[in-house]
Amino acid sequence: MFALPKPERGSALRRLLAQRAETRRLERAAKLAVIARDGSRTCRLVPGCRERRRFETAHLEAKGAGGDHGRRSSTANMVRACVEHHRGAVSLHSGLLKVACLTDRGADGPIAVFRHMGAGYFIRIKLEE
Repeated sequence: MFALPKPERGSALRRLLAQRAETRRLERAAKLAVIARDGSRTCRLVPGCRERRRFETAHLEAKGAGGDHGRRSSTANMVRACVEHHRGAVSLHSGLLKVACLTDRGADGPIAVFRHMGAGYFIRIKLEE
């Protein structure tokens, strides 16, 4: 069996691997904090969602939209959502759901969720107080 040599101490590869490991650790900690805030079996996006088994932690600000500069892994940028409303047909990923944070605390505070109705119109489907 062939084994790759370990990167040299202080090498750029070793620093990159350590940075990625730290990013994964911070994101895991943030996800646990979001579960503590929102609940493990709660879809915070759609009122009355009936899903009870498959949930994920959704990022409100996508990585490619500037969300990868420290803010992406914060609890203020994450909500707990069922798989369908996170990346299903009517979801954040499909662009049919949008979230507006009502305070400067981001998702740690109240949020409003909007559904795309076509022709550039969105209607509010939920308002958290």
